[in-house]
Amino acid sequence: MKSYQNLLDEGMKAVEKGDALTGLLLFEEASKHQLTPTIQSCLGYCLAAEKGKIREGIELCQQAKRKEPERSLHYLNLGRIYMLAGQKQFAIKIFRQGMRMEANRTIMRELEYLGLRREPVFHRLDRNHPLNRHFGKFMAAIGMR
Repeated sequence: MKSYQNLLDEGMKAVEKGDALTGLLLFEEASKHQLTPTIQSCLGYCLAAEKGKIREGIELCQQAKRKEPERSLHYLNLGRIYMLAGQKQFAIKIFRQGMRMEANRTIMRELEYLGLRREPVFHRLDRNHPLNRHFGKFMAAIGMR
């Protein structure tokens, strides 16, 4: 019988390799030992990815996020679920919240994969407004963006 930590580590590796089914099995087994926020969050993602249980996955990730709001892993998993649900803009918002909590390379890769542009300098103005375009270029030129 594998220990909780072994199940968690193997599950995380499986998910990173794109094998959510193996991750699901390992996280379900780990949840029998101890249902930590990390297990809740990872289990939520795997349930959504493998069984299409989007609502259940979102709820598990939200619970984990409430318990550990500073942990970016929960935002990563929640954002991935929103991507599965076809809610790209909401996923981006969640990913950005996670990056504000702590730097996370996997979230950065997700955002880069989505091909995101930086937020406009002046949020109240349209992205194509001349002020946003010119100040954005200026700030990039002086290294502030």
